[in-house]
Formats: sequence, C-alpha cells, structure tokens
Amino acid sequence: MQKNIPPYRHWVFPSIAIVMGLCVGLLAGELFFRFKDDSKHFSPKQGMWHDHDLMHCYPTNPFGNLPIDLHREPDRQAFQRRFPEANIPELQEHTPYCVAYYTADDSPRRRTVVDHPTDKIAIIGDSFAFGEGVADDAQTYGAQLARMRHATVQLFAWPGADIGRVRRQFDVVLQAQPAAHFTKIIYLFVLNDPVISSDLRIRQYYLNLNDLIGIRLGELNPTQDLHGFSKYLWQAGRCSKLAAAIARRLVIRRVTQDTIGWYQAIFDERQNPGIIETFEIVREMKMLSESHGMHFYLAIYPLMIDLKHYPFREAHETVKRLGSMRGVDVIDLLPAFERNADKRLTVHPLDSHPNGAADKIAAEATAQSLPQ
Repeated sequence: MQKNIPPYRHWVFPSIAIVMGLCVGLLAGELFFRFKDDSKHFSPKQGMWHDHDLMHCYPTNPFGNLPIDLHREPDRQAFQRRFPEANIPELQEHTPYCVAYYTADDSPRRRTVVDHPTDKIAIIGDSFAFGEGVADDAQTYGAQLARMRHATVQLFAWPGADIGRVRRQFDVVLQAQPAAHFTKIIYLFVLNDPVISSDLRIRQYYLNLNDLIGIRLGELNPTQDLHGFSKYLWQAGRCSKLAAAIARRLVIRRVTQDTIGWYQAIFDERQNPGIIETFEIVREMKMLSESHGMHFYLAIYPLMIDLKHYPFREAHETVKRLGSMRGVDVIDLLPAFERNADKRLTVHPLDSHPNGAADKIAAEATAQSLPQ
C-alpha cells in the first residue's frame, strides 16, 4: 500500500537546494572578492603642483601607459626631487603609478615648433586640450595637430578651466599675439565648460563622484549621498568584500545616470540660462580674434562615454546652433570618434580623459576641417 507523501515534501527539498546553492554562490563571491580585492582600483587619483611640474598618480596601471612606478627606487628618488613635498610612502601604498608633466612656457607640451611653418595656432581649453594623463608630450592634441598641419602650435590650456578661465587664457593669447603672429586660435570646447546655474552647481557636488571624466568614490558621504538598499549594502561592505563590490557598482551606475541628466540640463536654455552667457563670451572672443588677425574656431571634444550610443548628441547640436548664430566656426569632433568607438580611448579605467590615440583622432578631424 503506497504511503501518502505530505504536500510540503514536494517543495521543501528543492527549496533547501536553492538556499544551499545561493549560500554557496555568495560564499564563492565573497572569497573571490577577498582574493581579488578590487577596492584599490577605486583609490582617488592624486595630483600635485611644484614650480612648473604637475603630476597625477593612479592606483593601478592596467594599460601600461603610466611611466613612473613608485615601487622602484630610482623612480621614487627622481619623483622626490621633482616633488619634494610629496608623501612618497602614502603615494606608494595607494596611488603608486604616476605621470609627471613639465609645464613651463618653453616646454615641449606648451609649444611645438616646426621648420618653415605654414600656420601658427594657439590652443585654449581645459584638461582635454592640456593632455591630462598623456605621458608623452608628442602624443598630445596640440603636438599631433602641429605635425598634421605643419604648424607651430602653442598651448595656453590648463586642467580644470571653465569658460571664465578660458576667457583669461584668451587674454594671454592676445598679449602674446604681437610677437607670436598667430593665424588661428582653437578653443577646444568640452561639455563641462559653460556657465551653470546655481541649482546645477549644487547638484554638481554630488555628481563629482563620477562626472564622466573621473570616478572619485573617495568623496562619497554615505550618510548624505546614499539611500535605501544602496546605503545598507554600503554599510554591509564594511564586513563583506562582495557587498562592498556590489555597492560600488550600484553607486557608480546611479551617479552616471544622474550625471548624464545633469550634462543634458546644462544645454537646456530653460534650466540653464548660463549657456547663453557662455556663447556671448565665445562671440566676444571670436570678434577680438578677428580684430587681432586670427581666425577663431570652436572644436567640440566629446566626452569619452558610450560613443556607440552617445547620450549628448543633442548638446553638440545646441553648441553648433548657438555658435553659428554668433558667426563662430564650429568643428564637431564627434563623428570622427563614433567611427572609432571600438578603440580604447581613455587614460585609465577611473579617468576618462582622452589618451594619445583619442588625441590623434581629434587632431586629424581638426586638421581636415581647417582651411588649407
């Protein structure tokens, strides 16, 4: 006679198996991340000035493009001589892979000279124009443009410049013009350059965790910046490497989406009237350039994010429209980058500044757009 099997037995053993499988999976994930421990990959990039030297140091060197390794004694000694105030032991522990730039006016990064130049070009802008993260001066945008155009190119750009600082760079160009005799001036425009409203500036503080140019999780304030599940997961990350890894990725994903919306708002005239002020400054630079014998160009350098499905095409169209309305020649570099979207174009996984390959694409597209 067959026994009646209690109904609960039909689901209790499969449920136990599922729970055990989940526990094994979580344990395996925890062991993996304890072994891998990718937290060091999110240590913030360090920067320091000394005299005419600037350095940036990173937690890892996955692409092999950072020439200074503070694990090596000769590199530590040379680095300490250039940056005597640097805390070498701290850098060696957290961000040991570095690039240093010599930035004096007569440096190769600042000025590329060719014999019998057919053009003399001044470049203004921010860290994209400067070549932040590009170790080889010869691979920067300005140096590659100089070779392609057979031109003398002088760089006036500085990292961190917005439209106000770019306007001051432009004044320096005007002061140099009587002796330099520039024929062209190129403003290498990046989407975070414009004047922004106070509301957008308040949002910018939180979005600095990932402004689509650099990831800075070290600036995260979990109490203020996290809510709901992410907050509890971040707290669990104090004890669990797996929880910490998941929390970091959730935070980066959320902030990335918020940052995309923030950039799009910058180019919405209703949300950010400062975009009109920005292009009035551009118009003024264009008119002053012409009165000093220079042709003014604005070249839009795209952000290095999802170039196959670029989220800022409308912003580029706004820049072209506002520039054209003021008689400015605008060069959009985005199409050239979309054709090369499969290439690695950033200096580091945590730093989306364009690398030398990206600067070559930008220089080629600019050179082809300039009149002969």
